[in-house]
Amino acid sequence: MLDLKAMAIFAKVVEKGTMQKASAELNMTPAAVSQYISKLEQQHKVKLLNRTTRKLSLTAAGEGFYQGCVTMLSGAESAVNTLESLRDNPIGTLRISAPTGIADSTFIGALEYLLKQNPDMNVDLQFSDEMVDLAEKKIDIAIRGGANALQSPNLIARHLIDIQPITCATPHYLQQSTIPINTPHDLLKHKWLGSLDAAQNYRKHIYRLDGQSEIEIVPPLKVICNSMLARRILALNHMGISVHAGLEIQGYLQTGELVHILPQWQLPMVSLYLVTLNRADSTKVRLGIEAIRQSFKR
Repeated sequence: MLDLKAMAIFAKVVEKGTMQKASAELNMTPAAVSQYISKLEQQHKVKLLNRTTRKLSLTAAGEGFYQGCVTMLSGAESAVNTLESLRDNPIGTLRISAPTGIADSTFIGALEYLLKQNPDMNVDLQFSDEMVDLAEKKIDIAIRGGANALQSPNLIARHLIDIQPITCATPHYLQQSTIPINTPHDLLKHKWLGSLDAAQNYRKHIYRLDGQSEIEIVPPLKVICNSMLARRILALNHMGISVHAGLEIQGYLQTGELVHILPQWQLPMVSLYLVTLNRADSTKVRLGIEAIRQSFKR
């Protein structure tokens, strides 16, 4: 008789690397987790894990068994998703990962409407500007921007909107500065707020004038901040120059709290995508996708 629970626990231990981490996620004690692994080894009369005081490693048998467990869990998850996709009344939790910059956008209104129309649904909303692993974090929908929206062929990206990045600062910051800004090269003389790229280097910005002239700069950062929302707050507090999505700061530009710097010099457009795992979408995921799409059309 297959012990499917023990197989799922074994897969989680391998995924997390230690029994302590696996037990925390499974809401079990490390001793209980260890007993399940020992039971599997005794049942099949083969050693699955090499245990030391510092780490766990798979035996050859354990490696093959782990791959089978992963396949089993994937099949079980697919079966559940198939059932949910046939359900007319969506229930359960919809897990969404989104960048911090849209935390106060019409996107939030879309979720409010979605929950009002579907009272048996819940939303687990996780704001992060990092590229999270959808499978590991059990994310149903991720909102991602740029060319790296797809991490693997196991993901599906649906184009949502094209965004114009805007270089901006407050009028107060610009008035206090004695350095005029006439070309992108002048921006290098100012205080910049931003994040590092994946290689932990300063980001490159390419400015184009009338689609012809092109100037590339790599401004050093006065403040390094990995949150879009926090960078916007820093900019609004006159800390320096930063680049934001046009849709994110449109209201601040209209009120004059932020000023578009060098509007004739444009940065390349950035595409925003809705990303899901490559599998049958449940009813709640389909409804979530449609609600988010509609919110960005307004």
